[in-house]
Amino acid sequence: MIVGEIANYPGEWLQAMDAVMGFNLRHVLLGAINGQIEPARATRMIDRITTDAGIEGMLKSWIVIDNHDILRIATQIPDPAQRRLAQVLQFTLPGAPNVYYGAEVGMVGWPDPQNRGPMRWDLVKDDNPELKWMRSLIALHNSNRALRIGDFRTMESNKLLAFERHTDKVLETALVLAPRERELGGYSRYKGVR
Repeated sequence: MIVGEIANYPGEWLQAMDAVMGFNLRHVLLGAINGQIEPARATRMIDRITTDAGIEGMLKSWIVIDNHDILRIATQIPDPAQRRLAQVLQFTLPGAPNVYYGAEVGMVGWPDPQNRGPMRWDLVKDDNPELKWMRSLIALHNSNRALRIGDFRTMESNKLLAFERHTDKVLETALVLAPRERELGGYSRYKGVR
């Protein structure tokens, strides 16, 4: 399988390779999280990316929030509620969630070379809330066939980034309703995945 490190729109690239690193999707996702892109517009943008690229190409492509060339997610999104919302989308949108080492334990990293710093093994503890959260997202993704291989359909909403993932089986449907950033108000009020 060939996965291209393509920062551009993925549509035509997926005619030449199997998958891409979803940097374009990353920009939409983060724009929606930080309030720069209204939820309804972000939903339409993700739908267009998925339609143009094709669901098969999207399912193989990586959903990247951070990596060695980008600020770490805990640095980009210091608010835990916003960061968790971004990670929920990373694990529920069509594609293969690609977690940069250290994101699962809350590592921070500013511009080069700090974003490439060594793994903080001292943070790998069962009581680390970031690690517990990541394990719950992995379990959700692994236990829900619709999130792994399901098709993508948008749901109309002005205040939420809202979509459905579904397969050919009715009971294999996942509805994802992501509130806009200013409506989060803190993780304790967030009604997402726990």
